[in-house]
Amino acid sequence: MKLLTANFLTCAVKACKGSPAAFPLHFRDVELELQEVDFQPEFIRNIIPRVDWEALHRMGTELNFPNIPETKPEGAALENEQLLRDLHRLLLETQVAEGKLICGNCGHEYMVKEGIANFLLPSHLGSRVCSFFLSRRSLMSPLFEFSMIAPPSCQPAQYLNSHLYATIYELQRIESETLHTWLDN
Repeated sequence: MKLLTANFLTCAVKACKGSPAAFPLHFRDVELELQEVDFQPEFIRNIIPRVDWEALHRMGTELNFPNIPETKPEGAALENEQLLRDLHRLLLETQVAEGKLICGNCGHEYMVKEGIANFLLPSHLGSRVCSFFLSRRSLMSPLFEFSMIAPPSCQPAQYLNSHLYATIYELQRIESETLHTWLDN
């Protein structure tokens, strides 16, 4: 998970909705990886206005990145190539491979394994993820269809695997479109 992504995440627990302590999530026991990416100064200049700088600075401090200024760079400061390189390294090249993201409000821990954060919540915490899926029944229709019409002898994995890949692809497409729309505005 790229550190840029963490700047846009908040706790998914219903009780934390609207709580200022639910953002940003805090990293604990993390294993960082560096994946080199071509330097993109224009992307960094364009993403800086969209980044919550206080949260980014706190995250940089928690992860021992010393070169993050306390105030958001603007104007001529965005022409400083070393600053852009430092931000590029932090936001795009540094990834969390393993660890935890912890909510400052409720203390819920979201595990990060193999670079993927797990934001699924136990049912007693009231997951917003479930409402995402339920509001998009067409994506989940193979699951509902299987549970309603499959004979008892049918193997669920065989039936659902082909639909699972299609569902994951569709969710990624929706997420990508949403991000692009948000970045364009």
